[in-house]
Amino acid sequence: MKKTKLKLNKVFIILILVMVAVIIINVTSDKSRLVQYQEEVSLNDYVNAYMLLNNEQNISYQRFLNENDITYGLSDLDATLQTTPHSEFFGYEGVVALLNKESSVSYAVDVNMEGLYYFNIDYFVDEEVLTDVIVSIAVNGETQYNESDLVILPLQWRDVSKIYETDRYNDQLPPSHERIVDWMNTDFYDNRYTSIEPLLFNLETGINNIEITTKSLNDIYAGQLKVVAPKNLVSYEGYLDAHPDNYPVDTLVVNSIEYVSKNSPFVRPDNETTPNAFPSNNKNKMINILSGWDKAGQEIVFNVDVEQAGFYSIYTHGMVFEYDFSVFRTIKINGEVPFEEARALEIKETNEKYEINDFGFKFYLNEGENTISFKNEVGMFSQSIDDLQYLINHINEFSLDVKKASGSNIDEDRTWDFTNVIPETESYLTAYRDMIIYNIVRLSEYGKKQDLSIKLSYLNRALRVIDKILEEPDDLPLYVDDLYMGSGSVNQLLGDTIQFINSSNYEFDLFIISNEDQRNYNATFIQNVGYFLSTFINSFSNEKYTLKEDSESIQIWVSRQTTYVDLMQKMIDKDFTIKTGIRVDLSVMPNVDKLVLSSAAGNTPDGALGLPSYVPYKLALRGTLYDLTEYDDFWTYSADKFVPGSYIPYAINDGVYAMPETLTFNSLVYREDIFTKLDLEVPDTWDDVIGLLPKLQRYDMNFYYPTAGGGSIKWFYQTTPFLYQNNGQIYNENGYEVDLTSPESIKGIEFLGNLYTTYSLPEQVPSFYNDFRYSKLPVGIIDFNTYVTLKNAAPEIEGKWKLANYPGTLNQETNVVNRSYVGNGTSGIVFKNSDKKDQVWEFMKWWQSEETQTTFAYDLYTTYGPLYLWLPANKNAIANLPIDDDDKLIILEQIKWLRDVPRTPGQYMVERGLSDIWNEMVFSGYSARYAIDRQVLIMNREIRLKMTEFGYFDDEGNMIKDYSIRDYDYFYNKFLENGLEE
Repeated sequence: MKKTKLKLNKVFIILILVMVAVIIINVTSDKSRLVQYQEEVSLNDYVNAYMLLNNEQNISYQRFLNENDITYGLSDLDATLQTTPHSEFFGYEGVVALLNKESSVSYAVDVNMEGLYYFNIDYFVDEEVLTDVIVSIAVNGETQYNESDLVILPLQWRDVSKIYETDRYNDQLPPSHERIVDWMNTDFYDNRYTSIEPLLFNLETGINNIEITTKSLNDIYAGQLKVVAPKNLVSYEGYLDAHPDNYPVDTLVVNSIEYVSKNSPFVRPDNETTPNAFPSNNKNKMINILSGWDKAGQEIVFNVDVEQAGFYSIYTHGMVFEYDFSVFRTIKINGEVPFEEARALEIKETNEKYEINDFGFKFYLNEGENTISFKNEVGMFSQSIDDLQYLINHINEFSLDVKKASGSNIDEDRTWDFTNVIPETESYLTAYRDMIIYNIVRLSEYGKKQDLSIKLSYLNRALRVIDKILEEPDDLPLYVDDLYMGSGSVNQLLGDTIQFINSSNYEFDLFIISNEDQRNYNATFIQNVGYFLSTFINSFSNEKYTLKEDSESIQIWVSRQTTYVDLMQKMIDKDFTIKTGIRVDLSVMPNVDKLVLSSAAGNTPDGALGLPSYVPYKLALRGTLYDLTEYDDFWTYSADKFVPGSYIPYAINDGVYAMPETLTFNSLVYREDIFTKLDLEVPDTWDDVIGLLPKLQRYDMNFYYPTAGGGSIKWFYQTTPFLYQNNGQIYNENGYEVDLTSPESIKGIEFLGNLYTTYSLPEQVPSFYNDFRYSKLPVGIIDFNTYVTLKNAAPEIEGKWKLANYPGTLNQETNVVNRSYVGNGTSGIVFKNSDKKDQVWEFMKWWQSEETQTTFAYDLYTTYGPLYLWLPANKNAIANLPIDDDDKLIILEQIKWLRDVPRTPGQYMVERGLSDIWNEMVFSGYSARYAIDRQVLIMNREIRLKMTEFGYFDDEGNMIKDYSIRDYDYFYNKFLENGLEE
């Protein structure tokens, strides 16, 4: 009985605890405030806030539309070419003008009634161009809004074949795609497709001049330009009334991979291993979906053959990858949007499952062939995106004004009365708050959880920051960084929201044309269970890309992710093996140390790729690598493809033991908007940087140099560029000791220390990417990875930053700015004990060729997205990459100055010693000369010990064999002798 009571008491206590937990969760969890927001901020409050933050110099397209009324019923017009016609027409029936980097194309149009019109143009792009063309549009000599500087002329793409080849594992290979090289036609949209309808331009009564200027380095040919009056589309009811009342019983299923054209190479045929994507296979990969369909403006076109004309429903089957937000697609039938409601049709969030979507409308299809296209839209968010960018711009400018007034050194104990310094302070903060709230309400319409949707979480956080600042607006100088700088600032949260709502990812499986209900299309429960059980069993026998032996193939180990190796193997099988008959087996190598271990065990592959630059030297020093200069054509092959500095780390005496595979570059990056606001000049030399610093630091900003990144150990790329820019050397010619005590070397190292001790550069920067986005460090030195991140993960500063040449040191005698920087990439090697060295060399030459590297870069870029941008060591392939032309010119200029550090035994101590020199100069206050002298003895002693270990000295310190440093000049002269053109 007693035990029973104890048990009941325990149960009772547990119930009480559960109830208390439920109450706590309910009290502390987020609750919707949508009704409160709707009552708190009216449309009138929003408009007043918008007008208060008005900036006459920064006109967005959305603002242009808000300030100009659209007049319907105007006449369409043909513009007349004013530029001298070009002689080549490429089969075009009409007058053609050449548009290139040096020239613009001008048209004139006689308008009988002032109003807003949009433009439509015929254009032809040279076949070697593989990226969309960006042009700017000026009307009567003026740019009417920001987006008219970023008008896109998209390229069209198609699959080379719809018959999918299979690899050695019977997996289907994604098809290669090719450009459709022909005359094309497009309405003008900005490059982010922020509007659902084409861009409108204001034309005056009378003659108007329309000037088109390209930003492309390649030739574009412009044909007829039409000036089109905006028209109201027919309503859905009017559309139904305009066609015969016929609803056929036929059903047509069209797989997404059957598209005939697309305007983006990033939309790609892909595989999804699920029983709900058709066709499916649980053992081998089948191409069955389209992925990469996540950017606004991406349009896919299908041809469908209908036996009977009439109205049909169109169902799509796919998965929405956007948390709890809907995505939107416009449907065109035979090139036209059929009715108003067909613009931006909603596909609701599918909860990570493939589901059927019914748009709820009927579409009329003609008998026979019809085209159906689906276009990704974010235009319904355009006003919100514009508002958030509008806020970011104002916060940036207001925060700079706050910095001007309060200074960079904020006294936290001071009593601030800042609303008297800038009387608009509280009004601005309130306006920020009102606009954020209004946009939460506006965007909540598209989220399953309304204002608690994940995509609105950053806006809710930004609102809390503003509310906190508004509690004491007079203390704003203490909290200004919470507005515009660093992690968790309002600007960061607004920028992240823009990125969130700009994404509209839909994995597209198929669409169905039918008048029968198709909503139950997925596999049954039994089919799902059977599929996944079979997949689980098959996983135990999967040996793809594992280390293996095949006496007929050359074995290449690759230090990269499986995604890269998968694509590489497919390229090899489809191209290299077919051309040469040489079979290549790639194997993923998770850890490069495996090469050292396999070398010690005498069990190495024939070659390896993807190796960090320090690995080949370690292996070559131990005698396991083949000297590539033994190949008769090594120097002639390399001379016109690679930059001399990229070979430096792979040399021992006259031998070269690796080929560069990828590179990195260093360049200056700067915020053009901030430089314009503060009237700053872009620095070209380090003297210019020194002159820039007081102006930046006055606003609590600074310059970023890479030594501030990373941990306490600083690497060569962080410590040695100034040494080289001042004509110093790290080693003596024999490599037995360092040469850091020469006047040139001391000058370079001293300047590095002075940047931090005299000129107050930040000593630690955890994330330059973040500090650059949020204006704390609006200028600095970046590498390739940071460049890719800024291009793809900072939408709020798109178009507001630029690359420039790496600042250099001016040589007074030659008047040349030395821009040397230290960088390296990955490399490929051939093992000495391979019995297939000639075959490996043929493979290496194929892999490093311009054609292969260009193809791989594009396939990687289009298969996995722009974050997978590849920078090959082959400089000719770099010229073909899908990079903005202005950026590409900077990159191609900068890699000429790449100068890696020669390798010697004991080098690790040299790198560590240079790091210690920097730390001692910056944190201990030592002079450069004293810090160098302290470390040189340690460096030289370690080099001598390692030289002895590897047989260059005997135990008594006598030199047994020579060791020569092969630096930049050695490779440059070798390249000149073998075909390099200066």
